[in-house]
Amino acid sequence: MSGRGWIPTPAEIGRETLIVIGGVICAAVILSRFPGLKTWIADQGTVTLKDQQGRVLW
Repeated sequence: MSGRGWIPTPAEIGRETLIVIGGVICAAVILSRFPGLKTWIADQGTVTLKDQQGRVLW
């Protein structure tokens, strides 16, 4: 069994990288346009990040 079938080519890695970056940019734009959605996500408790003083960063 050769490794050619499961090792991605550089083009595939680049394509997936662009897809992920595009998704992150889309999410950032959506969250910046809908502050209520950002608040709702923060209230879910699954994506909460706090600094050392206890302030919610995200």
